[in-house]
Amino acid sequence: MGRKPTKMVLTKEEIDQVIKRFSETAKIPSQILKKNSDYKLAFLIALIIDEGHIDSGLILIRMKNEKLIKDINKICVDLNYKTTISKGKDDMSNIYILSGSIRKFYCDYLRLIE
Repeated sequence: MGRKPTKMVLTKEEIDQVIKRFSETAKIPSQILKKNSDYKLAFLIALIIDEGHIDSGLILIRMKNEKLIKDINKICVDLNYKTTISKGKDDMSNIYILSGSIRKFYCDYLRLIE
């Protein structure tokens, strides 16, 4: 392991650049994509809590990072949730977990927390 910087000071502009780059290039690590369904479900729930919301019986996650949305979709497909992906006029990518999958999602969640 390398040494950790101890007295690094970044300007606001440098911090903004790091955040912008990360938000555009982040992806779900392959180790997570290879995990079992309970692990993937817990990860998806955390994403929904942090980045998503319920919208007219759908679960919606919106992000600038289209690659990350596609990775989330892989998890949803693995969990047998019906989804759709779209890109908004604001250049935000959207993944919807469709209403037909909400009951399965809820049952999976109840099973997970038992």
